Amino acid sequence: MKKTIRYNAAKSDFGWILIVATKNGICDISLSNNYELLIANASKKFPTGNYDQRNKGLNNWIIKLVAFIQNPTNNIVLPLEITGTTFQRNVWSKIQKIPLGETTTYKEIAQSIGNPLAYRAVAQACAANRLALAIPCHRVLRADGTTGGYRWGTRLKKHLLERERLTTSANQKMISQLN
Repeated sequence: MKKTIRYNAAKSDFGWILIVATKNGICDISLSNNYELLIANASKKFPTGNYDQRNKGLNNWIIKLVAFIQNPTNNIVLPLEITGTTFQRNVWSKIQKIPLGETTTYKEIAQSIGNPLAYRAVAQACAANRLALAIPCHRVLRADGTTGGYRWGTRLKKHLLERERLTTSANQKMISQLN
């Protein structure tokens, strides 16, 4: 029996966001300036699914993602269907705990999971992440502070980080003025 694959997309400041979900939760969040490419890639990733196109049941989730890109004030909490190796899931779990507006390195993640020499494997786990923004791999940098790669492009990674830093900085300034 084929899985029912639901999907929906929306335009944001940084291009299109596509979410793909099964009954277990969101299994893919992709970003691109090209809507047709997003749909084609989803069809390749999930070739055996029965597709429920532009599923309105996903509207609240897509709205949360667009709102996060527009004004990232909190980490995104969505029902996720996370699939990957045990190592990947351990890496992604650590990445989900990186506070908004902050970054860490591949090496620091490797150390935090008890495998300090596995920083390249951590980078590969980031590259394999199918859940953009919900698992914020854009917050993981090289040890020298440069962005490194990003599945959806280093330019987008830089924009996401900058927007998070600006929002976090503005919120901290407002809080300090209130005190």
